[in-house]
Amino acid sequence: MNKLFVVALFMSCSNFLIAQPILTAANSNPILGDIDCYFRCNNTSISTAITGAATTRDYSSLTNIEADTLEMVTCVSTPYCDSFPTSTVAGRYTPSGNYGYFILGTGGRVEAIGSYAAGSGPGYIHYQSPATVSGPFPMTFGSSWTDTNAYSYIYSSRRDYIQVINVSFADGYGTLKTPAGIFTNVLREHVIRYVRDSSCNLLTGACVVSYDTTQLFTWMQPGNHFSLLAIETDNGLPYHITYGTSPTAKTSIEKVTGSNDNFSVFPVPADNIIHLTNDGADWQNMNITLTDMTGRELWNSKNGELSQNNNRVTIPVSMLPSGTYILHIYSGSEMIVKKIEIGSH
Repeated sequence: MNKLFVVALFMSCSNFLIAQPILTAANSNPILGDIDCYFRCNNTSISTAITGAATTRDYSSLTNIEADTLEMVTCVSTPYCDSFPTSTVAGRYTPSGNYGYFILGTGGRVEAIGSYAAGSGPGYIHYQSPATVSGPFPMTFGSSWTDTNAYSYIYSSRRDYIQVINVSFADGYGTLKTPAGIFTNVLREHVIRYVRDSSCNLLTGACVVSYDTTQLFTWMQPGNHFSLLAIETDNGLPYHITYGTSPTAKTSIEKVTGSNDNFSVFPVPADNIIHLTNDGADWQNMNITLTDMTGRELWNSKNGELSQNNNRVTIPVSMLPSGTYILHIYSGSEMIVKKIEIGSH
């Protein structure tokens, strides 16, 4: 149910010729201010079978169907922090409105302690036993480990209590190709997830227990704080696929995350207003948000003042102090992220 949040954040012919990647907490864990822009894909016929040393995995033909942005922010900057008082960092998903809440565990692990799912989902999910989403470290080719976690949620008229055993292997490394580019020195983590779901009717008290086994394949690269690619399978068939378009630390926000970046922002630095231009843009079907570097949303075109004039829209920023901000532009499956500077007013 909470697959969005539990997804793990993450020799040549001769093993002596190509260095094996080593993932550590320092080069792999996300930090406050990190941003990853990624796409969900609908390709269900791809293969995850390739394992081993110094291999090349080509997923460059993936087709995106939905875009989202994950920003690592402080817990107190989110609207649901009071429900997760021990959280030290949160993940804010835009435009979905979902949040994940994390702590730093032993050995540099990042562990999920809960989440909030917006819309028609179950809302709050609380972990009775935290789930590791990155680590343990160091992680190298051939590493293996086991992690257990448990969480519960209430949805409609039932309460579900989920127990999970994850058996993980770092079973491959080499080169990865996605629509975002070609990545070398990449390590693949293969997780077999055994799930027990006890679902109880809140009115009658009757419970039904079910079991499921799924698999997760995640590709990580030292120095990138988010996964390059994640594929979840059930009965051997991929059903949830995401790839990052700028899966590095916070400096990556200057990169374009959509394939059709015809947007220009001026003036630089901005003073009281920002002009955003794009010839032929369908502004009425776009959503534009402005956030600070912690991921806190400051303005949204759905409920804010937006002045439109032909190929240009004007966004008011006179209420903001000088500093660095992030402009998110969503149009269908396309997503553009722009870093802007606001000077003194």
